[in-house]
Amino acid sequence: MTADGQIIPDIIIREVMEQAQVFASTYALVGGRFDDGSKMQQSNDEKVELERLIRLAIWAGTKAEA
Repeated sequence: MTADGQIIPDIIIREVMEQAQVFASTYALVGGRFDDGSKMQQSNDEKVELERLIRLAIWAGTKAEA
């Protein structure tokens, strides 16, 4: 753990937050007038990426504690 109590690097947190916004924005379009039929698949793809980043953040946190 660092002196300020931070375990997960800021860059990883920013990446997670950005991807959460991308996922939420894409999901909000599902079934709407701007959905060309591909937004659910795109939303699912963005969700997979968000999960990958969250797992990376958790892994980075556990490595920092060791």
